[in-house]
Amino acid sequence: MMYSLLREKVQNCQKYPKTQKVARAPLIHEGYPGQFNLSFSEYHWLQEYGNYVNFNHDHCISTIQSCIRLTDFPSIHREEGYWYLGVFELADVYGALSFARKVDYGLVYREQIRSFIDFLMQNSIPKESLYVSYCTGGSVAMLTKGKYSFNFVVPEDDFSKQAFLEEGILEENLIPDASRDTFLALHLYRPTLWGYRNEIFFNRGTKKHQKLLEIGTVEKLFWKPVYNGDTSDAKNIIRIEESANSSFFVTGIGLERLCMVTNNLERVHDIDYIKSFYDLIYTQTRRNNFLFGESLRALHRIYADILKFNISNLSKQRRYKINRLVRNVLESKFDQSKIQDLLKIHTITQPWHPELEEGIELTLRKINEYQNNSSSLQNSLENERRR
Repeated sequence: MMYSLLREKVQNCQKYPKTQKVARAPLIHEGYPGQFNLSFSEYHWLQEYGNYVNFNHDHCISTIQSCIRLTDFPSIHREEGYWYLGVFELADVYGALSFARKVDYGLVYREQIRSFIDFLMQNSIPKESLYVSYCTGGSVAMLTKGKYSFNFVVPEDDFSKQAFLEEGILEENLIPDASRDTFLALHLYRPTLWGYRNEIFFNRGTKKHQKLLEIGTVEKLFWKPVYNGDTSDAKNIIRIEESANSSFFVTGIGLERLCMVTNNLERVHDIDYIKSFYDLIYTQTRRNNFLFGESLRALHRIYADILKFNISNLSKQRRYKINRLVRNVLESKFDQSKIQDLLKIHTITQPWHPELEEGIELTLRKINEYQNNSSSLQNSLENERRR
């Protein structure tokens, strides 16, 4: 299946009533200071509510987010790097649903799970190949490995477990978990709702020798943290309580990984819109340098967003991280005159991101500026040593 078709299918699948389609978040926004967009709703929460815990009206949206997770980069050139991308897309299935009222958690969450499994079935993913994690419950201290130590026992997420069984997931494919992978104890630079998460995996191996690839998550957040002191510091959380007026539900799918699975590909880099990019790299170097390729793809998306969203100021932390990506590009020793060709292919294959066309010139200029500045510094150091 072509990636563009999969993208279109997830956008057009049935959503929660009155869900609105919205534009994606910028890769650079205040929800992730010093970082890049990592998830689904933080940017929209800040735009709509100015916070992550007190919702004064319902806000149900659908979009396809772009994400850059820098912690993945060290793994890109390793054995497990076949599923990592420098920039990837995250889509909802049933909507990202923020409620400012008491809702029937069971009804909403069951519909989230049903729609998620239905969508996977429609895209030729057999239920017996799906594995789902769930929180077994326990003390907050145990689940968070001591990060939080206040006295609260988290119930087992039995509802999710039963809902997945009802949708045909095999009981033997349920994965009990007692960690923050399934218990979301969150503080995203400010007070954030807590709750449960289920991770959905596709088994690329056999029943005996499993090779699980995470392709999506289902989340429900409804506990509100209570602080003693400065709410910007997670250390000041002293308890959680069920929120009387704010809750959040979302199903998220990693579109590139799902495309990889539906097409039975060995690497996520082999999906159609990315493969042509790496084919050109291979013709130039006779090898696939994935760290170079993913660093360049991420840089192109970042600089294109800087222009698209008119971002004028970058923090020191972001500049440092961007420069690290530039160094990955330069250290590859790839023919610099051919980088423009790569960026053109990266643009042509993603018509859903038209801003990439304008981002080509800025990406090339920033790479050249960094290289020239580094050369000047190196020459100065050498001259100093000669004196």
